[in-house]
Amino acid sequence: MKNNKIIDLVSQKWYRMWVILPILMYGLCIAGEGLIYYFPILLVAAQFISIRFHPLSEHSGWWWAWLLGSIFCYLIACKIFSPVITYLGVPPDYSYVKNVTLYILSFYISQMPAEIVLMLIFPQWRFGWWIFGNSLAAIGWMGAFLVLYYFTPFPYSVGDRFTFFWGFIGPSILGNAITGYFLDIGSRE
Repeated sequence: MKNNKIIDLVSQKWYRMWVILPILMYGLCIAGEGLIYYFPILLVAAQFISIRFHPLSEHSGWWWAWLLGSIFCYLIACKIFSPVITYLGVPPDYSYVKNVTLYILSFYISQMPAEIVLMLIFPQWRFGWWIFGNSLAAIGWMGAFLVLYYFTPFPYSVGDRFTFFWGFIGPSILGNAITGYFLDIGSRE
């Protein structure tokens, strides 16, 4: 029975868009110099497009209110977590992995206040699912990234855009799938 729900979810257009569009935006951003700075805006745009296709979404325009909120919360989260990660020494090795840890954890934590906006978009929203889903997605994303980094030949060099791109695809698909799943659970009647 549960497998049918997951298959049904994957067959929905909004869910496929939720998982794939942010990755396409990331690919677009690393294709050119300086475009990566637009990724937060393009990510929220991809989420907005996906939410517009959600069958229970009534006021998807509220997601744009989250654009400024997410950037503001992301900057605050980076400011808070940077000294914490440095103090704890997590992860204990390269600054590259430490930076990825900081940015990814800051991103998922900065997404948690969006639960307020989701209550405006979905009339039947059940509070708590988005926060829980983002927590699991952060753990899943970082776990998949660290497995790829430590247990595969995943060298990072400044000129190696191919490896840089694919090193984020697997964890991103996992993180987007998790948040999309909990978005679906939270919006059900």
